[in-house]
Parts: sequence; structure tokens; C-alpha cells
Amino acid sequence: MPYVLTMTRDGTLKRLAPDNPNDPAPTAEQVATVSAVLKDAVGAALGTTPWRVGSSREVALRIPVGAAKGSEMKLTATLRRITKFERRRAAELTFDGDGTIVGQDSVPMSMRISGTQFSDVQTGVVLLSTMTARGQSNIGGRPVDVEMKQEERLNLRASAGL
Repeated sequence: MPYVLTMTRDGTLKRLAPDNPNDPAPTAEQVATVSAVLKDAVGAALGTTPWRVGSSREVALRIPVGAAKGSEMKLTATLRRITKFERRRAAELTFDGDGTIVGQDSVPMSMRISGTQFSDVQTGVVLLSTMTARGQSNIGGRPVDVEMKQEERLNLRASAGL
């Protein structure tokens, strides 16, 4: 179900409401999940220290929901360039790292993660984030290859104030 959210520049959730006013209000768990995701997503890779194109630093990727809730992996973020994205001045960053997350039924998964993120230079808001995670787990005593892909895109037309 689509939601409309209002947040502060530091990623604090101010309001979460259904896109359609006739739909049910979000549950407390949904509000808590969105709040946790926003705190990690808004400016997470940019931080407060100035960046230079080509510089890298370590960032934490926290998984706030699902079977792997609470897992954290260390990634290297590299600022590739300042460019335009959806007519916004944006920082293009790439991410790369590996580690272990705890999956369903507490089964550990060794993962290699790579991705790209475009963050608004003025606000720090993530405009587009794509990640691919590949790895291996052990289910029922047998090794299993795992691949996960994720894309998050901010709908700028529906985002007032950006």
C-alpha cells in the first residue's frame, strides 16, 4: 500500500499516512520500521564530514526488518562524482563489502554486497539506491546460493519540499 511520509532533514519521521485517505492507518510496527529505515537512509553514506570525489570511507549497513533484523555489515562507500539525477544535484556513491547476516531460522549467510546510490547534495535524501547481494547459506545441511536485489527510488513528483 502506498504511503505519504513527512520527515525532517535529518531523517526523523514526522508523519506517515496512507496515500488514499480511505485506507487504514499504518500500524505502530510499520511506523517504527519506516522510522528506522529513514534514520539509516537519509544521509547515511554522506555523513557530516566533507567528501572529495574519489575518497572512500567505511559505512555500516543495518538491516532493520525481516529475518535478518539487527544484522550489520561494513561496506566501503566511494564518492564517484557529483552529477545530476532527476534534475537534482546529486552525489553518486558506490558501495562494496562482504560479511555475514543472520537469515531465516537463524541460519548465517555469507554475503558480498555491491551497489550505487544517488543522494541529493542539498538535503542528503537518497534519490535512488540499488544493491545486489550474492552469497551462500546452508539450508538443511546443503549449501544454497543466494542472490538478493533491491532498488529504492524516491518519487520526486510526489515529494513536496524537495
